[in-house]
Amino acid sequence: MSLFDQVNTLQREWTDKYVQVDGSVAELRRFAGLTGQVKTVNMSGQALVEFDGSEDIGWYDIHPNFLTIVEASQKVEAAATESAAEAPAAETAPTPATAEAPAAAVEVDTSNLSPLELARMQDGGGGAPAPVAAAPAAKEATPAPVAEAPAPAPAADTSNLSPLELARLQDGGGDAPAPAA
Repeated sequence: MSLFDQVNTLQREWTDKYVQVDGSVAELRRFAGLTGQVKTVNMSGQALVEFDGSEDIGWYDIHPNFLTIVEASQKVEAAATESAAEAPAAETAPTPATAEAPAAAVEVDTSNLSPLELARMQDGGGGAPAPVAAAPAAKEATPAPVAEAPAPAPAADTSNLSPLELARLQDGGGDAPAPAA
């Protein structure tokens, strides 16, 4: 059997299967207890595995000898037990600091955003509102003083800027006026 045929056989056998890694191997110990999905098998015969539940979205080359196929129902049950363990912590009473949060704050679902989109939201240049972070427990009962809004910047002369520079100003929050026609 040629190498190409062996790899095709491995691809048919392992692709889209949920797996767990043998934690006894030192190089793979960091993946112990995690469930991953085999995306494909590369031409070296290594399974490309993406692990669930971590913010790391990389695919790792792992030899199939170190993988164990698990049923999708086991993966769902593990996720259900994890979410059930987190649910009581989420139902706790709000702290005084969170109870006094401004009503204008908008909570944004960031569960399906990429790290790049999250960074853009934190920077404020993406146009989307920044996610509301949970406030730490307040040590004092007095609220923190509210900072005054900065004075608006004076209008800049944009008559000698190219359309590209104008677009960069607008995207960067420069609030540049539209060029005169």
